Amino acid sequence: YETLVRQHDDGRYARLLAADNQLDGAVRQMEIVLEKNPDNLEVLYALSLMSVGTPPHTQARAYTVRYLETLARQPKPSTDEPRDPASAYLHLARLAEDERNYSEALTWARKVSAGPLAFTARLQEAALLGRLKRVEDGRKLLAGLRANNDEEQVQITLTEAALLRDAQRHRDAYTLLTTALKRSPDEPNLLYDTAMAAERLNKLDVVETHL
Repeated sequence: YETLVRQHDDGRYARLLAADNQLDGAVRQMEIVLEKNPDNLEVLYALSLMSVGTPPHTQARAYTVRYLETLARQPKPSTDEPRDPASAYLHLARLAEDERNYSEALTWARKVSAGPLAFTARLQEAALLGRLKRVEDGRKLLAGLRANNDEEQVQITLTEAALLRDAQRHRDAYTLLTTALKRSPDEPNLLYDTAMAAERLNKLDVVETHL
């Protein structure tokens, strides 16, 4: 059966392997597809994701950069096919962050300035500023970020709380989270992070209430 599938469609066989958690085999099959069609954007992006392992992410970065170069080189199709490089930029930012190269990660995240992923990019940018010990710059960025709904406001609050927690400012984080809980008293992520902040301050009664 596998031989028949391979003969019919290497890409389909790669997807079958990936679905079965055989990532090494899936990557090899995708590379076979790429040899036949080196400018295949879908395959390049899939390889950029499937090649992620433990740092350093040399292979994943190479495929992502190649994807961006190929995307820029190809003419935009006449159809409504999306050609936004934002997801690749954020992927490169995550790879660099995982390697603790926070300055490089910040450069990639800042390339996403508009579009549906801009909000996510700003959260990532703020978190990276915190990694660079620029906590107040990160908080200022978050303060100027407009939330379109309650869910986005919660994400902003959780990101700021993480900045404060990583800077060992546990009382500030607790104050921020308890204020947010007054607006969204049943939000599970806020409840959990508030409990964790309370534990740092030895407020065990609050921990028991929120967990």
